[in-house]
Amino acid sequence: MSLPPPLPSASPPVLQYATPAHLTPSQGVWRDGNSVVLVKGAALPPRCVKCNQPADDRYRWTKTVYWHPPVLYVLIIPGILIYAIVASIVQKKARVTAGLCTKHGKQRRTRALIGWLTAFVGLCCISVSAVIDSRRGYDTLCITLGILLMLAALIWAFVATRVLWPTNIDNHFAHLNGACPEYLDSLQGIVR
Repeated sequence: MSLPPPLPSASPPVLQYATPAHLTPSQGVWRDGNSVVLVKGAALPPRCVKCNQPADDRYRWTKTVYWHPPVLYVLIIPGILIYAIVASIVQKKARVTAGLCTKHGKQRRTRALIGWLTAFVGLCCISVSAVIDSRRGYDTLCITLGILLMLAALIWAFVATRVLWPTNIDNHFAHLNGACPEYLDSLQGIVR
């Protein structure tokens, strides 16, 4: 009785025509211009992506990032619900873990705290409007200010706390922007 053939490896395939020849599937991370390209499931080097210093394990950033073709934003015009449905169907995702040094980890934490405090103040403004005398019109001002503060907190949280963001994701690779030039220089690959 003969043994069955071995099962394929759990890691995604590395396409030889799309991967620099000097990389092995275990490395799976390289530079392409101003982007970090990684094979889905590959680990980024244990250095801060913002300054290329050794990463602090307390500030490890792990997130599932999502991407869809930018042309789908046109669907917001007929309706945000249509856009949301189509985008959720065609989006690609990748799980990314990146390192941050102590300085950039604390900076990200501080920015997140600012966002939460701004949202809390906005919520307080909306709550205070229920107590204020509506005949003078201050309640509308408080509600408007609260909504604006909560929107500002949402935008701040999205922009100020992001570490890496996707520019393209397919079935095997994720292209990410946001790494500093020194970090990119430490990766081998295509420099454009």
